[in-house]
Amino acid sequence: MTTHTKIDHTHPKRERTLVLIKPDAIQRTLVGEIIGRYERLGLKLVAMKLMRPTKELVEKHYTNDPDWIRKTGALNISEHSGFSVKIVARGRSAPDRR
Repeated sequence: MTTHTKIDHTHPKRERTLVLIKPDAIQRTLVGEIIGRYERLGLKLVAMKLMRPTKELVEKHYTNDPDWIRKTGALNISEHSGFSVKIVARGRSAPDRR
């Protein structure tokens, strides 16, 4: 699972975090458990999308270490292993609750 954060400094309840549930978690039927954990923390899920990762999307979310993508074969794994779930969660201290 991967998370990215965007903070709206105008109001604490509008802090958002992006949660990416990877294909292996979907295959292991953990999506409901992961969503439940965020909801139990008091975060509101404001968007959710089932998607198949593309090469461009994987490169965008792993920009911290481009060599990691090449070394691990993440592009091949993500493109051929199935679907991912993209979720936007909102609430007070959302980035800290990942």
